Amino acid sequence: MHFNITPVNGAPTAVSDTLPNIAEDSGPQTIPFATLTANDLKGPANESGQTLIVKTVGNAVGGTVSIVDGNVLFTTAADTTARRVSNTQLKTTAPPMAWLIH
Repeated sequence: MHFNITPVNGAPTAVSDTLPNIAEDSGPQTIPFATLTANDLKGPANESGQTLIVKTVGNAVGGTVSIVDGNVLFTTAADTTARRVSNTQLKTTAPPMAWLIH
């Protein structure tokens, strides 16, 4: 008897981040992925060695947001000091896994 068991990669959990204030009309702000993922959860304990990657960002308030060269780029709207980005999606660098048990 053979069983093929394919473990499932647990989904990461994004945790809210507090970023420093920025000056009005200060131009684009670069936020490294490492800053945004530092307090996020990679999944179960057996997945703690995986790397978190910001997959998407959206729903910016007070400007626009995009992903550029491994960073989040937030550009404030004119005459705005507030900023918020929600709907950040994460993924892990988990390789596909499969076990064969005899």
